[in-house]
Amino acid sequence: MEYLEELISILEKETLLYQSFLHILKEERGSIASFSVDHLNAIVSKKLELVAAIREAEGTRGAIVGSMGDTLNVNNIEFTISYLIKILPEPHAARLRNCAQRLSSLVGEVSEFNKDNGVLIERSLRYINDSINILSGLAEVRHTYSPSSSNYNPVHNGFGRVFSAEA
Repeated sequence: MEYLEELISILEKETLLYQSFLHILKEERGSIASFSVDHLNAIVSKKLELVAAIREAEGTRGAIVGSMGDTLNVNNIEFTISYLIKILPEPHAARLRNCAQRLSSLVGEVSEFNKDNGVLIERSLRYINDSINILSGLAEVRHTYSPSSSNYNPVHNGFGRVFSAEA
């Protein structure tokens, strides 16, 4: 049962990490909507830290599950949390089931938010690129009375005139 307590503890830690990650993704959505580049940079840093912590926790969880499988003489490929829930007595199985369900639900939410934020980022980039293209097009417009214009007709000192000097 020592391994079970360790497993539940690491699942609870992962749940907290994923809750933090979900919070960061919600912040990211607001920053994307407001085009807050500085805040987005800070969020990316936080996301990288959380991803590293999640990977570490998952590695620990894998090691615990592996040790439990060795103790019970079960092949590591077959020994999963679902399998463990099936073989544990009910009070322990219920605790593990609740932890696994909360974690699974959070992972799904994180995945959806991450996907939605990716779509928002793509749309924002498209909007920015379209704006740049419009502004670049404006810079290339030739003025009617400039030397590069096909309407250019030098009258005096190389400059075109809008109105006739005679009147």
